Amino acid sequence: MTFKIVVDNPEIIKRIFEGVESIVTETVINFTKDGMRITNIDGGRVALIDLFLSSEDFSEYKLKEGSENSEIGLSLSDLRKILGRSTKQDKLTMFHKEGTTDLIIQMERNDGKKRKFTLRLKDVSMPPIKPEQLEAISYNNSFEIDCSVFIDAIKDCDIYSETMSIIVKENVFKISAFSNVGELETEIPADHELLRNYKFSEEANCTYANVHIDNAMKMYGLPNVSMAKIYTKQDNPIKIEYNILGKSFVKYYIAPRIDEFEEEQY
Repeated sequence: MTFKIVVDNPEIIKRIFEGVESIVTETVINFTKDGMRITNIDGGRVALIDLFLSSEDFSEYKLKEGSENSEIGLSLSDLRKILGRSTKQDKLTMFHKEGTTDLIIQMERNDGKKRKFTLRLKDVSMPPIKPEQLEAISYNNSFEIDCSVFIDAIKDCDIYSETMSIIVKENVFKISAFSNVGELETEIPADHELLRNYKFSEEANCTYANVHIDNAMKMYGLPNVSMAKIYTKQDNPIKIEYNILGKSFVKYYIAPRIDEFEEEQY
């Protein structure tokens, strides 16, 4: 067996993979002794997701003895459908037997009912990604924000445009959108209870696609996830980061819209 993971509450892992699948529909998953990781970018090369699930946040996590890592490629869309059949009453186990071409997904209840799904692995071609270049960005501004602010703002902005401007100034955070219909502006003072640890050094005003910001909010509602940490810098990707479960995390990097027809690419 190359790896085995066990989750007592499949609702959590289901929500996490739904969030990943909103960015990429197929990917390579890397398993190491420290945990499992997915780093991939959407087809338009606008939104990158970096997910790490610590081995300590699983009920059980095993890697083949003597192995440093194991990689599998699969369809996240198909995995999401299978995980969608789990319930809170199930104990979820996923494992791969060495030399086979299937991921085994097992759902078992205390009363003995057991279901076993197989998911055929895929040879996934991964784009050249260098997340370390993004990690090296020296962001000018950072703060934590209640995710509900963005969720409401996305709905407001959708009335006017498919994009939103995210503006960080010394004493205020703003979200705006405009079109020939009209315009919207949401303004929150830096010392508002919806914001925490507001650190500012240089004004940033960039425009992002609503859909990518919306996808980055998919982790909202996971246990202990109500705030997102935001990093901004003029003409750079916005970084949206969550600490999830315990020692796990997910980071989104979303490139700004340069003009109506061109988007910044990684």
